Amino acid sequence: MPIVHHVPGRLRLKVPALKRNERHAARAHACLAAMEGIRELQVNRLTGSIVIHYERDAMIAEVVVDHLRAEGLLDIRADDTPKRAEAWKGVKVDKGRMASAGGKVGKKVVNILVEKAVERSAVALIGAIL
Repeated sequence: MPIVHHVPGRLRLKVPALKRNERHAARAHACLAAMEGIRELQVNRLTGSIVIHYERDAMIAEVVVDHLRAEGLLDIRADDTPKRAEAWKGVKVDKGRMASAGGKVGKKVVNILVEKAVERSAVALIGAIL
């Protein structure tokens, strides 16, 4: 069931088929916008979620789910692009080197921040003396 959260008047759904897929998001929006009782509809293709504000007496969550299922949007497992895991299949990553590189970058960033703070303090001190 794609229902993530439901309180009377507000419904949030997670529909993986919408994620990064403008065509599916537009289909979902058109399907739901035509329903009576919907006050506000937000289809987010970046997160694959739908937030619906509706008149409390007008509809229930199952009706929305049925409409999306009728459109075939709930039967689609993912968008048309390959999954990231498949794209990275066969790529070997040396976690030790990554951790070492991350530590070096972190130290460099801290050193730069400390240098900038010291420079600003020196300029402020000279400004106060003059």
